[in-house]
Amino acid sequence: MIVPLFLVCYSSCFAQKDSLQVQEDDHVIFEPVEIEARWLGGVNAWKKFIAENLRYPKKAKKQFLPGTVHTIKATFIVNIDSSITNIEITDDPGYGFGKEIRRLILSGGKWKPAMQNGRVVKAYKRELFVFRRPDQ
Repeated sequence: MIVPLFLVCYSSCFAQKDSLQVQEDDHVIFEPVEIEARWLGGVNAWKKFIAENLRYPKKAKKQFLPGTVHTIKATFIVNIDSSITNIEITDDPGYGFGKEIRRLILSGGKWKPAMQNGRVVKAYKRELFVFRRPDQ
């Protein structure tokens, strides 16, 4: 069941301040990234995908009053092959919010990788999700 809810999605691409070797391979992450990683359909399509597919967790619905707002940050790596890895959730109040965000990010498909100095690079992507508890 898809529950309509208020959602604000903020995204930005960032990397660590100093060049860093990423453990799983030898690609360097730069800051700032000249061209940010983005969902293949574009920003508006990503927001639409989120609005149509994000589900307010059942556990949270039982715990919070209608209108309760939760802001949750997700950070992940968009790899050179367009895949997503290393999803980290911060400010997660529990009750299934983090699990739902992970599910949504992983089910969203491929991303267009970031570009730096004319070449494709790994980059961190940050998304901010605001959940508002629906009335029903």
